[in-house]
Amino acid sequence: MRGDVIDALARCVTWADARLASLIVRGLDDPHEFVRWTAGNALRFVESQSIEAGLRYLKETDPESVYAGFRNAFLVIERRPERADATLRRLLCDADPVARRFGAAMCLRPRLVIDAERVALAEASSDPEILALLKKATPLPFWATWKRDEQG
Repeated sequence: MRGDVIDALARCVTWADARLASLIVRGLDDPHEFVRWTAGNALRFVESQSIEAGLRYLKETDPESVYAGFRNAFLVIERRPERADATLRRLLCDADPVARRFGAAMCLRPRLVIDAERVALAEASSDPEILALLKKATPLPFWATWKRDEQG
């Protein structure tokens, strides 16, 4: 049922629903793998403003948690492309599995394109759960395409 709730929230949450958006992020720490996978997959497709609102809420309400650092990391990934890869590597190598799951979701997050280099960052992980997330990733949304190199 928690997975269904996360899925429903992901389909309707807006930037004004910070507390509800934070529940999607908190799903990354659920005891059940399916719920964690659902949360990670949902973060791939939720609008940036909604994720940022949820992360801001988590930072304000739980400043000592692993979630508190996610907002800054998310803003770097979304707005500072020259620093995004280093931020993603840091998340994927973090000692906390929740941070690694968040990093993997961000690597698989399509905007207008899915960046194969970012997917490769997640594929280099030694965490079996991250590798499983990559294998189970749902198909691309109809509007996303794979980023192609100069020759492809």
